[in-house]
Amino acid sequence: MSAPKPEKFTVLVKAIQEGGYSAHCVEVPVSCQGKTKEEALKNIKEAIESLGWKLNKTPNSQT
Repeated sequence: MSAPKPEKFTVLVKAIQEGGYSAHCVEVPVSCQGKTKEEALKNIKEAIESLGWKLNKTPNSQT
């Protein structure tokens, strides 16, 4: 079985009331948080890759 090919995902990032940001991937059922937008995107990338998807760069976000 070969590794999954690099994919593009839609990631929605929004400020949360408690402080920081949440990131939610539309195509893969995963969400993450971070103190900054950049940290939230880094965390969502790691979460997506931990599920077996291969990304070739940091996800693009829509706020």
